[in-house]
Amino acid sequence: MKLSLSCLMLAPLLFVGCDAADPDAQTMMRPVLNAQPSQVTQTSFPAYVTPQDIMTPEDAFFHHHLTPQTEGVDFLQWPLVKNLRAFGKSLADAPLRSSLATNSIYISDQPRAKPIQEMVDQCAEILELEPPKVYIQPGPPNAYVSGLQHPHAMVLTSDLLELYAETPEELRFIIGHELGHLKAEHLRTHAVGRLCVHMIGRGGRSSQSLLGDAVAAGSALTLLHWYRESECSADRCGLFCVGGDLDVAQQALMRLIHQTKPSNPLFDPEHKNFDPALVLKQSIRLREEPITKVISVIQQMQQDHPFVPERCARLSEFSKSEACRQVLLRRGPDTTEQPTMELISASVSQLQPSDVNVPLYGGGDADPFLRIRYAGQRFATDHKKNVRSASWSLTGRNHAIVPGEGIFLDLYDHNSTLAESLLGAARIPVTDLAPGEHTITTRLRTDVESPSTNVERPAITLRYRIVP
Repeated sequence: MKLSLSCLMLAPLLFVGCDAADPDAQTMMRPVLNAQPSQVTQTSFPAYVTPQDIMTPEDAFFHHHLTPQTEGVDFLQWPLVKNLRAFGKSLADAPLRSSLATNSIYISDQPRAKPIQEMVDQCAEILELEPPKVYIQPGPPNAYVSGLQHPHAMVLTSDLLELYAETPEELRFIIGHELGHLKAEHLRTHAVGRLCVHMIGRGGRSSQSLLGDAVAAGSALTLLHWYRESECSADRCGLFCVGGDLDVAQQALMRLIHQTKPSNPLFDPEHKNFDPALVLKQSIRLREEPITKVISVIQQMQQDHPFVPERCARLSEFSKSEACRQVLLRRGPDTTEQPTMELISASVSQLQPSDVNVPLYGGGDADPFLRIRYAGQRFATDHKKNVRSASWSLTGRNHAIVPGEGIFLDLYDHNSTLAESLLGAARIPVTDLAPGEHTITTRLRTDVESPSTNVERPAITLRYRIVP
């Protein structure tokens, strides 16, 4: 790579000093206190100035070697950017591949591991995914998927396989859960989220202010909350991969806590499983004690996985939902003609002055506009000027219904000088498919985990029509 070669060539010179870079450097560094003023009048202006006229010898030396990496007007076409992109692509999964090569056994083509691979293939087929490569690593019970490039890797630890040796259906849930992270593209979005939080954290530390520290800490907690939610999403995939059998799913999760096999001779052979309802009841009773509840909340905020009782409870709730039932009833591709959703209008009210929602940004009322996304289609409205409420006609925006997809509404404050500011966002589920007009009103949120604490959150109303 050109950049690497240039850096290698420059490295010795960085330590040698000016003498190696420029033979005239010693002359230039001599004291100039006794230098005579040049014979230039106060009204002498040069006809032109070149970069060479103003660059020091050291500046010119580095410029000479780095300029070839920045040729071209378009930043994305710079050789430096192209080299970094190619280098980053090969670097992204390098630590993972190194770990797999030195600490794992690749089992996807091993006859001995055929039952495991078949389980992965079957779950991947249900979820319409390319099966990942499967590896076994030593270690305590754990499973994960990794890799930003295809094919991804799924790692199962030896202790995990031993733990579920007598309950293959529960292992199937674990495999389905990990494939759920691939289905939801968590590997990519989590990588971007970690990068953003890392950058915010560095900014918070460099600012040396309580506000910067608070923003950095809040960003980290928001990321952890998202991680916990993504684990619950992946649990749903695991449930689908065991045919909706809630008992299998909950037993698989609880086994991660008690880590005992059904054949353990110390347990009653007629009752090979723990009762998840009793486990959940006991957990709730303990966590509802005042001090315990506070400590539990603090502990949960610091975790990237929800506690198992919570995961079991949320999985139970989802298994009883109509959305889950409809997914489990699917048999082959949906050939029925879906209704059409026609957007009619959107309106927002109770907007606060922009300096309330955006600290340190000028006063006055907001200049709002909406960005709307549904089923992969995106568009934006025009912006209003200095208003506390606004409405937009969305006539002409027709979309085929995608089951389970929600409408995302992002409200921004337009600004031609500074960056546009996000005033709030909302996800409106499209669950009522009865023909006719529908109106939904909700409050906008400015964060992920809980409703905004602004003085008064803006309300947004969406009107749409379902056409059979």
